[in-house]
Amino acid sequence: MKKILVALTLGLAACGNADEQPNTTPPTVEGPAEGYTRFEPQAVELEAGEEQVLCQFVAAPAEADVDILDITGEQGFPGHHAVLFATTATDPVGTTRPCTDQDQVDQKFLGGVGGEGASDAFPEGAAIRLKKGQSLVMNVHYLNTSNAKVTGHSQLDVKFAPPSPDRPQASFFTNVALQFALSPHSEATAEAKCVLQHDVQFLDFSNHMHDLGIDISTEVIHADGTTEMLQRDDGWQYEWQFNPPRQQWSLDAPRTLKAGDTLHTTCSWNNTTSEMITFPREMCLSLGFILADKDVNCVDGEWNE
Repeated sequence: MKKILVALTLGLAACGNADEQPNTTPPTVEGPAEGYTRFEPQAVELEAGEEQVLCQFVAAPAEADVDILDITGEQGFPGHHAVLFATTATDPVGTTRPCTDQDQVDQKFLGGVGGEGASDAFPEGAAIRLKKGQSLVMNVHYLNTSNAKVTGHSQLDVKFAPPSPDRPQASFFTNVALQFALSPHSEATAEAKCVLQHDVQFLDFSNHMHDLGIDISTEVIHADGTTEMLQRDDGWQYEWQFNPPRQQWSLDAPRTLKAGDTLHTTCSWNNTTSEMITFPREMCLSLGFILADKDVNCVDGEWNE
């Protein structure tokens, strides 16, 4: 991997002392709770000190729209997170491979377990609609900080239901900058600005960059010119590109931004490579769940829904 995440500073509660024999007991063998479907991709073997971030495809493209009501799960050592995404990729069920930059373009975050971010960000009380033709893929992150070879196991339980017009629906909002280029061996910045075309009720919000990121922040510029910080992430960490820190609000009290407000996301990077870096090798965006029945994508300031 691009880096070992400064393994000793991760603070993984499950890691313990590297001299101790790690507990690699698989997740519970009990079946999923009533109404849940379990996804348990193949186990992953890791040598001492090894790290892997993998995409494991667990469900074929949906034949019809379906609502997702909840996501729970378990992941033992050396797991760091197991996160479920909807994707337009069509890899066969059972495929396990390294995740790519393009995967992060094609995927829509749903929820999961573990990590230093907040992978349990599924909007409680709302449903996320899995669209016809979308597959399910688990992004799993394993980091073996022990001195022994271990096997990583993950499982996620998902509660599905037929779509209902009476159920509050959470959709996805993105504010993304595509027009940037990072020169080799230099630092650079970019920004994404999105003027809201109508009121937007956020249930969840986070920033997103990749491994060359230094800092990223999103502020709200209100129509009257006043500003407030919505999410700031200094000292960007490798783990956060898959499972970032989040702001979350309840269904009864969403974070409402008004029509005319501007979401302003600012990114900074250190390109340590010898190549010119552009999207999607790196990204600069903010995103989150909103209380709405359709997605909103603001791309280089252009509103699409």
